[in-house]
Amino acid sequence: MSEAKPVQPENQPLLPPEQNYKQQSGQDYRELWQHYSQGIRVSNPVQQDYLVAKQAFQAGCSPKQIALMLIAGSTYVKQMHQERGKSIAREYVNRVVQAVRKTQEHRNSKSRQELEL
Repeated sequence: MSEAKPVQPENQPLLPPEQNYKQQSGQDYRELWQHYSQGIRVSNPVQQDYLVAKQAFQAGCSPKQIALMLIAGSTYVKQMHQERGKSIAREYVNRVVQAVRKTQEHRNSKSRQELEL
């Protein structure tokens, strides 16, 4: 008899806080990708990576976890790594993570300003 896996509540990270990221395997990050990419249907791979990263960030994943998730799960990152090299793929991943962080920080700042009014 197989043991049932607990169901993750919506918007909850699948991985523990950042202090444990070094202990996670590539499989964990592929599973994280699968979780946050569910329901995202876009033809543009850059947009897909951004939306998946955004979902993970909103759920509380750290930037490092998100970067590792993109490396493990994004077919676009894998293709880029093969065709253009590791440094280009790494730069792309970092830009996606930075874009998500910047967007979320801007939203949070805007929300705080609205509350002050």
